[in-house]
Amino acid sequence: MRSGKWYLLNIILLTITIGSFLSTGCKRFDGIDNNKVIRTPYGVYFADGLGSMYNTNDGVAYKLIFPSDGVAARSLVTSSTNLMWIKYNQRIQPNGTLFLSQDDGYHYNPKDYDLNPLSTWQNQILDVPSWGLMYASSVTAHSVILSRDNGLTWEDDITLNPASGMSIQSFTQVKSGKLYGLDYQNIRLFEKVNANTAWTEVISNFPLPAGKWQLGHMNDVLLAANNAPAGGVYYSTDFGLDWQPYDGLPANHRVNMAAGPLDQVLLAGLDSVGIYRLDKTNKFQPSNNGILSNTTVYSIVGKEDIYKNEIIKQYVYIATSTGLYRSEDLGQNWVLMRPGDIRNVY
Repeated sequence: MRSGKWYLLNIILLTITIGSFLSTGCKRFDGIDNNKVIRTPYGVYFADGLGSMYNTNDGVAYKLIFPSDGVAARSLVTSSTNLMWIKYNQRIQPNGTLFLSQDDGYHYNPKDYDLNPLSTWQNQILDVPSWGLMYASSVTAHSVILSRDNGLTWEDDITLNPASGMSIQSFTQVKSGKLYGLDYQNIRLFEKVNANTAWTEVISNFPLPAGKWQLGHMNDVLLAANNAPAGGVYYSTDFGLDWQPYDGLPANHRVNMAAGPLDQVLLAGLDSVGIYRLDKTNKFQPSNNGILSNTTVYSIVGKEDIYKNEIIKQYVYIATSTGLYRSEDLGQNWVLMRPGDIRNVY
């Protein structure tokens, strides 16, 4: 009889324990909800048309990093803990100035005055963490400058042989690691396999037509967005040997950027008609749900939160003429996070 009572008591205790576990599952550990604890948060920097810079870690709370100075930035980038942006003030320095901050944007020092005024995009400067190098479009003899110390000092990239009239204006690094630079004036594409090799020219069988092209990528597909009035986006699946156009984009609208944020979706930001998304048929479709009419899209970036239980939540941010927007479904729907004339997002 006594043994039976102990048996019954053990059964009850076991039932309570299992029930308690099932009610919480593997979601909690030491009272912490692993579905809500972010192990690796993202950070977003963005700048508006008046020259102000902001930061957010969640798209909701914003911190003013730099007040307005009346000069819009051309590019914004981080490298390690350093923050950099490029501004062009025709009255002061027509070739543009690269500024660097080592204290999260509170103080800036000019680091280079030889930036290329023909390059007007975010990817005129590129951080390549896997190589420990940065690259920027320049008016120096080699048309490219590089930094080995996260933007503190810059030097001519002597691995790119100078040529008369050569002027690389944009860069991209594809998923497999190769780096590319494009001279849209002369329709010349250059490739760098790793940090220790020289730049070599890619001789295309079917080259890009005349236009004001800037580079982008989606995984290992090279992209070229035409910022000239004719517009259009071309792509190459063989690293620049052959180029062909995507269908679906409206004619006579400049493309300010084509990018594959997080290598998950291909988006094109256009002048005055918003954003377009590549569908499964390899054709662009408008994807402006939540975006105000007549919006110009300037810049695109992907961000992600990695939670303690390894769940990853991905976001796409776009800088536009009507504000900073965010998508949580890879560009199908958008929410206006902050109104304004936002020019850069990184």
